[in-house]
Amino acid sequence: KDTEASRYVFLAYPLWLLIFGLLPFAAVLYYHEDVVRDHWRVFPLAVFGSFIFGVPWDHIAIKNGFWSFPKEAVIGLDILSIPLEEYLFMASVTVNIAAVTLISWERWGEEL
Repeated sequence: KDTEASRYVFLAYPLWLLIFGLLPFAAVLYYHEDVVRDHWRVFPLAVFGSFIFGVPWDHIAIKNGFWSFPKEAVIGLDILSIPLEEYLFMASVTVNIAAVTLISWERWGEEL
């Protein structure tokens, strides 16, 4: 069904991830590449940790109807009944928070 609203929903989640996940990290890389390079091991460990808690949380929430993802808003690739975009969301939020934490620590150190 092609409606005005459905045109705005089409692949909204990937676009949201690009704007609010990838662009902030691109800015971090541009301005603080040295911090990311020096602490690169933190990022995969943090993402792994976020998946340990986030994947079961999302799976239970989706299975029990607490939230859902409109088919028009996602690519359509699900892993454990969770859209790929949700994994990318978990990873991007985790990476961006880790980056801001590391940058803050490098800048203010013990003052925090």
